[in-house]
Amino acid sequence: MENTHQPAPADRGGPPIPRGAFKLVNPIMKLLLNSPLHGLMSANLMLLKFLGRKTGRRISVPVGYVRQENHLIVFTFGKWWRNLQNNAEVTLRLQGKDVKGRANVVSDLHTVADMINTVVDIRGPEMATRLGFERVPKDASLDEIRKRTLNLVFMQIDI
Repeated sequence: MENTHQPAPADRGGPPIPRGAFKLVNPIMKLLLNSPLHGLMSANLMLLKFLGRKTGRRISVPVGYVRQENHLIVFTFGKWWRNLQNNAEVTLRLQGKDVKGRANVVSDLHTVADMINTVVDIRGPEMATRLGFERVPKDASLDEIRKRTLNLVFMQIDI
């Protein structure tokens, strides 16, 4: 039985706000997270900075995160995650400081289910519901996990 997470096509749902809104919101979030006012947002948001795998240009994306000891759980509806394969080197603007890290897309569905449950435990079921997922039962089948994560790609960033 296959146990890899395959992101769904864009037409199967997506983020809680229209994709076009990110073009307006992301520059504002970048400015805020790089400013002395970062504390307004940096408990839940950070800047993830990395090099584009094809272009080599620097990319900076505001993302939500959940901290768990020496790593962060990050998830996205976007396509930029494709740049973060094979233990990719990243820089994070995390709570007002630049931090180096290594990012990996998580493909094991059981690990993804554990990450979902961690996010729900830490951020609460209301936030998770807004993002389109909920706690995964311990005895969930791979098909059920796959259905619950249809629109999301999960990453772990070791710091």
